[in-house]
Formats: sequence, structure tokens, C-alpha cells
Amino acid sequence: MSIFDAIMSRYLLIIYTFIWVLTLSSCDNKVDINAPYNEIPIVYGMIDVSEDQHYIRIEKAFQNSENVSSANITQIPDSLYFDTLVVKLFDAYNPSNFVTLERYDGAKYPKDSGTFSTLRNTLYTTLTLPTTVGSLRLEIFNPKSGKTYTATANIIRGGDFTSFGSNRNIAINESPSRVIQYVFNKGENAHMYDMFVRLYYKEMNVADTTISIDKTLDFYLAKGYLANNNFPYRNNSTSFNKKIPWIEFLRFLPKALKRDDTKVRRVTNITYSAYGGSRDFADLQELTKPVVGFVQRNTEYSNIKVNGKQIGIGIFTSRNYLYEEQALIDSSLFFIAKYGPNFIY
Repeated sequence: MSIFDAIMSRYLLIIYTFIWVLTLSSCDNKVDINAPYNEIPIVYGMIDVSEDQHYIRIEKAFQNSENVSSANITQIPDSLYFDTLVVKLFDAYNPSNFVTLERYDGAKYPKDSGTFSTLRNTLYTTLTLPTTVGSLRLEIFNPKSGKTYTATANIIRGGDFTSFGSNRNIAINESPSRVIQYVFNKGENAHMYDMFVRLYYKEMNVADTTISIDKTLDFYLAKGYLANNNFPYRNNSTSFNKKIPWIEFLRFLPKALKRDDTKVRRVTNITYSAYGGSRDFADLQELTKPVVGFVQRNTEYSNIKVNGKQIGIGIFTSRNYLYEEQALIDSSLFFIAKYGPNFIY
């Protein structure tokens, strides 16, 4: 499950559980469990300026009646989505510069099966952004209610790898002295990073190698690394510098991949990669972590507002994905095949 679906599912599960508990209380006919309907948008938008197309997911919280169970309502798409919305992205510093997003109800990004209806996955999309620097302002207008919801996100941009110069040939072997040399300079407005080596490979059927699937495997050097606090300063920029023996990567392969003798695998590429996240996203992850104890964090973190007050659920933020391709020499492929289940070279 993608991070997009995982976090949205968590939000929707919170709402579903809350309504389900209220439904159980309906056996007491002296209590009216249905308060007047309160329009609550559920938003998940993560803008990455390196992407060619951008998507924002907008749903609504629902409230069931006494005659319809919440379990039934979750299977009705109209209960999950607004009928009509006008969604725009503005340059926060130049409001005359904006784009209007198109509604998309297609099946390119189907929902995972589960509690909520998978018949439709409504998204709002655009191929262009009003700006790729500074900040973006999201505006969601509902013509039926007259309400406008807003959120602002600082754009994460820049960042680079400075490990190799022009020489990007990697020699992977079992020697502890042969190390992953990972040096990364953080980008503007980035607060946290996941940093990893990504192995690209093709998985083919033994019986017919023309049948194949392109796959990736990530070997993490750091997760949720707080850039502002942990990156040492160097020449007015901030850098992450880590060395790990390649033998640790080789030992990771049989732990991460299951042996399947009906398949063969062949390496196609390897990159040094990084995902940068904003301060908003770091706060969201921290507040939604499972905790052990009687006192739980507020899991309904949101930066979706009406007139400056939090009114929705969800987040509008930015991230960026950066990578640097590396070249594997033949001996590297030999050692990957030695440790990696079903790999050939």
C-alpha cells in the first residue's frame, strides 16, 4: 500500500470507527445520536515538483441515519465524495497566478479493497503548477454550501548528491572496506528525509522469460531523518554523509526477497535516492504514530482551514524525490547474484 493510501485509510478508519460506536448506541431510543450534519472535508495532497502530474484526494466525512448502518454507507460512493467542487492551486505570493484542477474518476489509481467502496476513486489533478518556488495555496470551494476550504504548503525543491563527481561506477563486493558513500545536500523547505539505495530489477518467468515485471527494492540508510536538527552545516548548506559496507546491502537481499524457483531476476539499474518531506508531514507522521499507554495523541491532525480555523481532516503539503543513477561493474552483478535469491547476471 502506498503512503497515500495508508494515511488516508487511517483517517477514514478513525471516522468510520467513531460513527460505528455511535451506531451501537442507537439502542437507547431516548438519545438522538444524529446531530445536524456538519460538512467536513477530508483532504490528502502532496505536491512534488519533480512529478509530471499532480493529484489531490478530497472526500467528505459522512453521518448515517438510524435506518442505515455505517457499514452500508461506506459502500456508497456518493456518501464519500462531494457532488461538485471547484479546486484551485494559487501561487501564495501572487494570487492572480493559479490553475484549476480537473476532476478525475478513472481507474488509473484504484483503491485497495477494504471497508470503503472501491467503485470510484475521485481525485483532482493538474499537469501544471502556478509556481515551483515559494508556497502554494490550495482553495476548495463547494458551491452547494458556499464554503471555501484553504491550506498552504511550502514547496520543497532542490537538494543534490555530491558523492562521486563524474565517476559513478560502483564496485560491490564482500570486503568491509568497500562502502556505500552516500553524501546528500538537503533542499529548500525540507524538514525530514528518507534516504536509501534503490535496486531496480526485472523479474521473469523461468518458463517464458518474455513475461516479466519491473520491480524495485529499497535499502534504507535513514528514515524520517530530521534535516533541520541533524544535518551538519557545510558551506551554508546542509549535508547528510553516511558510509555503510556494501556487504550489509548484500546480506539484506535474502532477507527482503523470497526465493521463488519459478522466477529469475536480473538487475537493471541502481540509484542513490531520497524523499524529502515538509514540517507539516513530519508533524502528521509524529501525531499518527501508534503509542502504548492510556493517553493517545490527537490523530486528527490537519492544516485544512476555513477563515483560519481548522475545520477539515487531512493535509496539503509537499515533498520531493531525488535520485542519482549509478553504474554497476560486472563483479557487482556477480555478488548480487550470489546473495540475492534467483538473481542472474
